[in-house]
Amino acid sequence: EEARRLLASDGAHLTRLDEEGTSLIPEVVAGRDRKMSDWVKTQRFPLGEGINGLAARAATPAWTADYLTDQRIPLEKDDIATANRLGLRGMAAAPPRSQSEGVIGTLAVSYARPRSFDPEDLDLLQGLADQAAIAITNAGLLERLTDSERRYRRLVQNSPDMIWSIGSDATFTFLSDTCERLTG
Repeated sequence: EEARRLLASDGAHLTRLDEEGTSLIPEVVAGRDRKMSDWVKTQRFPLGEGINGLAARAATPAWTADYLTDQRIPLEKDDIATANRLGLRGMAAAPPRSQSEGVIGTLAVSYARPRSFDPEDLDLLQGLADQAAIAITNAGLLERLTDSERRYRRLVQNSPDMIWSIGSDATFTFLSDTCERLTG
């Protein structure tokens, strides 16, 4: 939503690279009604094709003043229908980049009319994409930490042995529930 607001676009979407690394899958869609947003989320954008695919493959922002006339984008009948349905003419995409994973998707803005993009627009879009990459990476780290904590807690709670820890002052900081069962 911030990309749409800051770049005064008609729509915006965030995609993630699929597990095979061959397609981009829309996950967040802004500026569209719920029905259109849900439909966009069913689409798959092949890596290297369209503005999203070009940005992801090159790992750098890509843009087109007019999606329907850009020679870099081979359009089939379905592509033209989709572009018209979404009102895609001017469009720019930037790849969120993770230090550990590289390109993880795209952040794109679209306009219903042809539009050129200046370097400042692309820098802003790339900055927002990089912030999205940080948020996505942090969410993944939190998910892994939560899962690890859950597994550790289950091991400790189900262990037949007493598990404990002490602080630097030699006081107990943790005693497993097994302590009560073993000592009463």
